[in-house]
Amino acid sequence: MDVRTKRILGTASALAGLAAVAAVHVMAGLQYAKDSNSKKTKKTTIKPYSPEHRSELEDVCIASASLRAREDKLHGEFTKMMYCDLYLDHGVAYMLENEEGKAVGYILAAEDIETFLKESVEDRKAITDLSKEHCIRAETEWNAYLAASEKYPAHLHIDILEEYTGRGNGTALMNTLLARLREDGVRGVILGVSSANERAISFYKKMGFEELAQFDGGYMMGMQLEKGE
Repeated sequence: MDVRTKRILGTASALAGLAAVAAVHVMAGLQYAKDSNSKKTKKTTIKPYSPEHRSELEDVCIASASLRAREDKLHGEFTKMMYCDLYLDHGVAYMLENEEGKAVGYILAAEDIETFLKESVEDRKAITDLSKEHCIRAETEWNAYLAASEKYPAHLHIDILEEYTGRGNGTALMNTLLARLREDGVRGVILGVSSANERAISFYKKMGFEELAQFDGGYMMGMQLEKGE
């Protein structure tokens, strides 16, 4: 085990925070890790993010988030800002469009957490100013990503509306992002996932992610992207 991985495993408070995030804001794979032949096929297209679809992507974020995010206005605002807007403005974003040209899913990433944090100072302050609870949660999650940054500088979020899951859209979005990260020379990418989200874990493993650390509530999973790996 290398020194950095030991550091990840030893960063208990940061990982616990990431576990809470994974449990509350359900991250990718829960639905589209399974096949769904009973669903009528709907044509979709993957495109780079375009600003006119911002509100549609925000709707996807809230629709796929926790019940609290949908019922509590402040927490919903936090969820939208933390897991959608921050990446649309400072990260890499691809969206899934349906036949009517509406965004029904996305995959978002920060290619390098240190650069991401430096370039998003003002927007991150708006997030941490929402409440003490949200400040602690946001800072804990960012610190968890920083703890893994030597080998895994990138991290991602992915969500798809329920009616568009189970058709390979998740795999297509993931492959699109991973190709971009490899092209840009990113060494590795991580994500957090709830231990209760068995289909998500299965999906990520299928895509090539490995468990890096286990903690109360979930796992940190990562993938090396260097050439030849």
